Amino acid sequence: MRYSVVVVSAGRRSLQVLVDSLATGAGTLPEQVVVVDARQGDNDGLSLVVPWRVRHRLVVVPTSGPGAGSARNAGWQATGTPWVVFLDDQAVLPTDWTDRLVQDLAVLTPDVAGSQARIRVPLPKNRPPTDAERDAATAVTTRWCGTDIAYRRTVMSDLGGFAEEFEHRSAACVDLALRAITAGYRMAVGSREAVRPVRTTGPVSQPSEADQTLLIRRHAGGPAAVTMTLAELGLGAGRAGQPAALPHSAAPVG
Repeated sequence: MRYSVVVVSAGRRSLQVLVDSLATGAGTLPEQVVVVDARQGDNDGLSLVVPWRVRHRLVVVPTSGPGAGSARNAGWQATGTPWVVFLDDQAVLPTDWTDRLVQDLAVLTPDVAGSQARIRVPLPKNRPPTDAERDAATAVTTRWCGTDIAYRRTVMSDLGGFAEEFEHRSAACVDLALRAITAGYRMAVGSREAVRPVRTTGPVSQPSEADQTLLIRRHAGGPAAVTMTLAELGLGAGRAGQPAALPHSAAPVG
């Protein structure tokens, strides 16, 4: 199975943890690892020690413009494989991630555009999670939000990639999935798991009101699966609400 990995990074230290976890995978490594440098106004290189297993596979490219969609478009357009996997730069991959990814993609029929991982968010075991921790956990497990999602390159080409009008990554990622469903494709949830630690400080990053309004304007009145996703996001009637966590079934939806 030929695939590439794209990671958009704002220069967080967690990028090193992600790349290290990818390099220690037990299965087939990606042909390419494209790190998109999305920092604004920083001319210094990214601080990254590249493990030897991916040293000849990893390249760093600049973002093509402001916004989450621009960075992801710069990433997948730098690849040449049939499948492209987009990873959050704060994700951590279990050692069986590469094996499970290949298994997830191998069983998909041509009408399935993409495959989302199951996202595990470690929460405190010795106390109830705070509201901020619960909100952060929900935000990074939102359906099709892009924490770990693979797309067929042909589908992205046909759909024109990520819309660059969105400010927030998850809005741009949800929009691409909904456009794929509207075009007649299905989306799947695979068996692989990615771990996404929750930051304990700082505000929870979520789509802006402008992003939510744009999602409604683009997709309201679409196919049933699109309408269902909007409703689960709290946007079915134009109101912001709690995002929908990933479905527990591995069956394609759409």
